[in-house]
Amino acid sequence: DIIMKIVVIVMLSVFLATSCFATRVMEDTEAIKKLMPGIEGSPEEVVVALTPELIAAVNSRAGIEKLKDEKEIRFLVGKKEGKVTVVCVKDIEAGKWGPIEYMVAMDPEKKIVSDIVVLAHEEARGKMITQRKFLDQLKGVSLQNTLEVGKDLKGITGATVTSKSLGPAAKNSLILMDVLYNKH
Repeated sequence: DIIMKIVVIVMLSVFLATSCFATRVMEDTEAIKKLMPGIEGSPEEVVVALTPELIAAVNSRAGIEKLKDEKEIRFLVGKKEGKVTVVCVKDIEAGKWGPIEYMVAMDPEKKIVSDIVVLAHEEARGKMITQRKFLDQLKGVSLQNTLEVGKDLKGITGATVTSKSLGPAAKNSLILMDVLYNKH
């Protein structure tokens, strides 16, 4: 009986230790420097107010209820020689253990992902999603890519659910840019 209590206490302690603490990987300012190198000055913030029509358009394109209670979406826009060369959006996608906060840089002309970074996560086994080996798979993807783990993306052993979250995250960012930023 006492051994069972000890086992339960140890298991509960391990569970709480791995699931209650978010890992902050990168601050926004560091992410902006990484995702928008060589831009002129600071990025411009473009705020798009969401109407029911815009929300419906994004959700329809995403195939899920991506936008629910949001009132606006904020884009960061970087320019070189006066021309917009990069558009970034920060968002959150559900992981297995909790939210994954990320920022995606996109080429507005080619409509592709140029880079992505994970800002914070709560994944117990998903630390690999923060590493370039995994994230670099998403560079160059467009709205035409399916981004399925095992087909288009190499998953992370032991973190399949976590691996599956960033493909749709990248694609949803492209949808946000295409529907909201490109139409503002």
